[in-house]
Amino acid sequence: MAQTTWRVLVVRYAIRAREFSDAVALLEQADLPPAKCRELLSAIKARHESCTTAAEDAEQYVKRKVGDDEL
Repeated sequence: MAQTTWRVLVVRYAIRAREFSDAVALLEQADLPPAKCRELLSAIKARHESCTTAAEDAEQYVKRKVGDDEL
């Protein structure tokens, strides 16, 4: 069964949200020197931006498809 565009967007968003959440959890658990924390914070920011982009893609799709049965 072929995945719909909506399903692909939702799966992408879910994966990126988990990656972001996992990175934040690492920071919380870590007892790292400041330089390493800085690296981790940079990675977290990148994952957050990726997650936000995926959410925006899903939102744009819904706006285009309101009332359509493809969802």
